[in-house]
Amino acid sequence: MAFVEKLPSGKWRGGHWVKTYDGKRRKQWVEGTFDRKTDAREAAQDSEVKARRTASVDSGTASARITWGEWWEIHSAKRQFISNQERVKTSMVKTHLGPRWGDVPLNQLHRRDVQEWVDDLVRAGYSPSYVRSLFATLRASIRDAVQRDILSTDPLEGVRLPRISRRARVHTTLEDVEKMRPYLPDVHADALHFLLETGLRPGELAGLHVHRMNLDEGWFTVAEVYVDRRDIIRPIPKDGDVRTVPLTSKAISIARQQLEKRTLSEGCGIPHSDGAECRQDLLFRNKRGGTLRPLLLGSRIREAAMKAGLSARGGYSGRRGFATRAAAGGIDAFLLAEVMGHADVRVTREYVQQGYDSRARTLAALGEAPELSVVDLVGQRGTERGTDPGDQSLRSTTFKGRGNSA
Repeated sequence: MAFVEKLPSGKWRGGHWVKTYDGKRRKQWVEGTFDRKTDAREAAQDSEVKARRTASVDSGTASARITWGEWWEIHSAKRQFISNQERVKTSMVKTHLGPRWGDVPLNQLHRRDVQEWVDDLVRAGYSPSYVRSLFATLRASIRDAVQRDILSTDPLEGVRLPRISRRARVHTTLEDVEKMRPYLPDVHADALHFLLETGLRPGELAGLHVHRMNLDEGWFTVAEVYVDRRDIIRPIPKDGDVRTVPLTSKAISIARQQLEKRTLSEGCGIPHSDGAECRQDLLFRNKRGGTLRPLLLGSRIREAAMKAGLSARGGYSGRRGFATRAAAGGIDAFLLAEVMGHADVRVTREYVQQGYDSRARTLAALGEAPELSVVDLVGQRGTERGTDPGDQSLRSTTFKGRGNSA
């Protein structure tokens, strides 16, 4: 039952009783205070209703007649520190999902209605990727309802979504790093190179603690992520699974360089989402000793790429560069997905950019040798001449046949 209490300040606060795990009751106060008694009581009553809904879900007695808006509050409550994308999802719910589905009971969600909604969004001019993101947010909540036995089946199965045209995304190469280095602060240049050597997400790099590194054996563990916009460290990576990543000799060299002349006597200085006190330092620090923020790193990379005459790119271009290099080297697709922290190998495929190497391997598998072009590199590497495997469109002397070498 809801109740209110007047504070010495003259303001009011509301609360209600909740049952504990041992069957006893305790007071649950509503966050904040109110100038009017009626406002405090209404807030307490709303909180009591939400608490009962949550308790019914936890006990497995929730009704499928619960509205999607009510269910979203329960579903999203456990995702407080998942990622920066939660802010985007909150905006989606406020702008699109809530107005359309907020008052609809879960057991009255039908595929045909959702299909009509998707089609209307496309006709309204929203991009396929945004429509897919809206649908993914809706469906994630419905699948959670199915998993918690509120719904017996997924009513959104079979909804047709707009297709996204696949475009090659920019990835950074080792040569690109050297071209950009003169325009990057040393720590940002090393951070980009480290991304290219390890395949980390920028947030994982910023949250990488020193005690996770084993430089002698050549590996490290990804167990923390820095969330830039909230300035916190959360202990669970994006796909919810701690992973071990091997270190190349260059990555080890970069790590050792970052640790030179560092005392490492203090913690990271960033609050952790689990409330634990951190006594371990971060591997990467900016030149002032602060956090190497992913957003600033991406901005620096974009500026350096522009000054170096390269195409626009951000921090994730290093991660794509790692995936592309590893795939070109013949790494098993499932191992690559594991190293990159992808639960689905199809996600990893999006990071591997197709180029000359993939074409050459395909032709070789079909018994056909790829064409090799002699390209004039004057102005790029002095007066050297050689092959440029990344550009077969240049007009140059061409050699055909098997066994040719550049």
